[in-house]
Amino acid sequence: MLQKSYTSALVPVAHLACSSVVFCLSLHCPNQIYRWLLLPFFLFFSISSFTTSRSLGIVTGLDSLWTVAVSLYIVHVVSLLHIEKWPAPQLKHSFTQGAVSPNTSWYLDLRGTYRLWGNPRLLNLKRDNDNAAESYTIFFLLRLLRLPIYWYLYTKLFPMIFSEAVFVIYSEDVGPEQQILLRRLGQITAREVLIRGHTAIYWIFEAVVLLDSANALLACFFVAIGLDRPSDWPALFGSPVSACGLRNFWSKFWHTLATRPYANVGKAVASALGLQPGSFAHKSFVAFVVFGFSGLSHSAAKWQMGGQDCWLETAWFLANFFACSAESLFLTNVRRSAKYAGCSAELRMIEESWFGWFLGYAWVFAFFFWSVPKSRYPQMYQQALMMEDMALMQAQRAALIEALFSANRSVNM
Repeated sequence: MLQKSYTSALVPVAHLACSSVVFCLSLHCPNQIYRWLLLPFFLFFSISSFTTSRSLGIVTGLDSLWTVAVSLYIVHVVSLLHIEKWPAPQLKHSFTQGAVSPNTSWYLDLRGTYRLWGNPRLLNLKRDNDNAAESYTIFFLLRLLRLPIYWYLYTKLFPMIFSEAVFVIYSEDVGPEQQILLRRLGQITAREVLIRGHTAIYWIFEAVVLLDSANALLACFFVAIGLDRPSDWPALFGSPVSACGLRNFWSKFWHTLATRPYANVGKAVASALGLQPGSFAHKSFVAFVVFGFSGLSHSAAKWQMGGQDCWLETAWFLANFFACSAESLFLTNVRRSAKYAGCSAELRMIEESWFGWFLGYAWVFAFFFWSVPKSRYPQMYQQALMMEDMALMQAQRAALIEALFSANRSVNM
């Protein structure tokens, strides 16, 4: 049975490998027409890898990560080949000059193709001959040491702290009524504040642990086999200090893996709609597409995993877009008013002071405190109901066994 599980887990990997072969062929096509002809084959294998990802559930969290990654991968390749129209990687020197031998040309070409295939941010594409000294020991040490730390925090410390504060979550703690906040401000209990606050923060910690762990493992693997250098794998997340304000949270702290391909799609659609590049409408539309595609990819992943109310993921990301837009509009008007009043320097001092940082972080927490439970509570509610049903069945079974033993004792007496 276990062997069958591992065999089925190879199916999405095989489909992704086939889509990668099609990508390689498309990248080296002489013109765009051939790329368009190969696109259906790429989409077929990529979507097949997405739809068979449940078999990767033998490793906790891998199936969910796989679905989100494949969603990003599809948009990245379409953006690379059909929007930015990147050419095939070119060797920097000709064979006749003796700088690159025919025996190594295939490796350099494969490496250039790989650096376009698995690099949605398109980092360090022009550094093939950079021989700067890099500490491989420190690189592996810093990435491998974080894995046991993440494991302890994720599986031991944080669950222990939460269980000591709340013990267990019941269905009435996360029911439909508890998703409402503003209309129930006077009815919220301390227990509800703890659960809602934990939900508002824990999704950040969970995403950082899973994504950064996967990034560390992949970085160590590809650097160890020689395809990448340590500089090709910069930090995935920014410093928490930079998460002051919702826009800073998404642009400076959160990972930007999907920003470039999603933004390219937004720019292409904005140009088709006639929006002037650089205008407020153009920038707003591109940001809307980036948040919208992020929501759609998470909704698709949740749907593939069998989750309910998948549309809530898209709704939550779009709510972040509107909140960021409101924040930008508010700050622009405040700074404009301060400029007219001649107190721009004073406003800047307040923004850079501890009070300004406190307001920025309080705003981020308040928005997540309000919005995150709206997307997370429905799934938590279903899980709580399942746990309660299982507990009830176990209690009934224990009561039945006890009744049978009592009847047997009565008969024997």
